[in-house]
Formats: sequence, C-alpha cells, structure tokens
Amino acid sequence: MISFHALFQYLRRRSLRCPTPARLPFLIGLIFLLCQGIAHAQHQPWDDEDGIVVVVGSPFIELYVQPGRGYARFHAVEKNERIRLFKNRTDWYKVETQDGKIGWVPRRDLTNLYDTEGYPLDFRTPTWSEAKDPWQIGLMVGEMDGAVMYTVQAGYRFTSNISGELKYTQAFRDTSNTKLGSVMLVHQPFPQRRISPFFTLGAGTMKIFRDAIVAEAEDEKDNAVTVGGGLMFYVTHKVIARLEYNQHTLLTTRDNNQEVEEWKAGFSVLF
Repeated sequence: MISFHALFQYLRRRSLRCPTPARLPFLIGLIFLLCQGIAHAQHQPWDDEDGIVVVVGSPFIELYVQPGRGYARFHAVEKNERIRLFKNRTDWYKVETQDGKIGWVPRRDLTNLYDTEGYPLDFRTPTWSEAKDPWQIGLMVGEMDGAVMYTVQAGYRFTSNISGELKYTQAFRDTSNTKLGSVMLVHQPFPQRRISPFFTLGAGTMKIFRDAIVAEAEDEKDNAVTVGGGLMFYVTHKVIARLEYNQHTLLTTRDNNQEVEEWKAGFSVLF
C-alpha cells in the first residue's frame, strides 16, 4: 500500500513540473486525499483490538447518549447486526456500531447476544441464587450481655452448605472492655433459598479488661465455646444481610461456667 508521505511527495513533484494554473487540480486532489486519510485514521471501529464484537439476537437494542436512564436514546441496533462492546461503567456498556455510532446500553438489555461464531453470550447481572464467590467479609453490630458490641468477620465457603469464619468481637461497657476472637463453622441447610437459616458452632478466647479505677479490678481471660444460629438474606448476588444469635459458654477456672448471650445484625460482601 502506498503511504500518504509517498503520495504527497509524488503530487508535490508533479505540481512543481506543471505551470501555475495547472497546479490547482493536483492541490485539490492532495487536500482531498489528506482529509480522507485523517478521517480514516480517526475512525477505524473494527480495526482496533479494544472491546469484543457481538451479534444482536434481540429484535433491537437502543443506544443512549450517556450511561443513565435519564439520558436520551438516539439509535436502535436491529437484530443480527454486529456491535462492539467496550468496558462497562457500573451496569452500562459502551457500544460502537459498524457505521461508527457510539452510545451506551444498560446491562439488562444485553440478554440475547451471540459471538461471531453463533455461540450465546451472557451479560446478565447474576441473581442471588447464582452467587459463586467463596470469600466474604462482613461487619455486624449488636448487644453482648447488655453491652454494645461490634464484630468484624471473614469467611470462606467450602461447600454449598458448610462455611468457615473468623470473627473478632469487641464490646464496650462503662467499667470494662470485652474482646472475643473465635473460629466458627456455619451450616446452611437450604442454601438455595433467598432467606436461608443457618447454625453456628465454634470456639475462641474471651478477654475482659476491667477499669483500673474500680477497686480490686482484675482482668479475665477464658476459653469460650459458642453455639448459635440466625438468618441470611441475599440482598444481591454480592451482598448478604444477616441476623445472628450466639450463646458463649466461658470455661472458667471458677466454680461455675459463665453464659454470655449475643444478638447482632449486619452485612457481608461476597468476593
């Protein structure tokens, strides 16, 4: 292919050999070709490697000016037409048509797409029942034996029914501060349900730090065995709301073991 530089040099030499009135057609042709080259360089929608090319399987897909339902729709891509999908912004994908129109399409409209070989593609937002992420982190607040408490937790799902969790809890009173670290097993008998009950069993260590102002205050450290349960509610496929009750049995060196109750609620994020 002849480069624009070579073409420019050729036309320049030809124009220099011609009388002045005859240079005009060559100059017009040169300007036209340069403009075409600039336009071609600025827009080559199917020559770059960004995005993926898909085939529309729905009757039509509407393009928005900007990502957001409040913006205007300006073009409809019909069935069997090809479009290029670029990176998404939240639940919106940037789209370019074969004739160079660029717009945005919500994920909910990309439910019937195919690759160039005819295989179906799935761009839907996963539902809660399709959650596959094994890891989770969460934050919960509640009450432990009359004190305000906070729990930070991290978990891993081994199977659809069994998970393991690490928890760190801190409760605050006017005269003491309680810290509890524990390892838990969580069993969900019905993981396929959106509202799912669960049961917990675990062990850990509880430390109670007394206020030094209190006379004869002594810190306490005891091992704890925990049983409990609660409900999980899948808000989305990534977020779980959680209500939980635990009963901690402190294995003290005193005459009687101590029972500590805990109620809490919070959220976990899957990843």
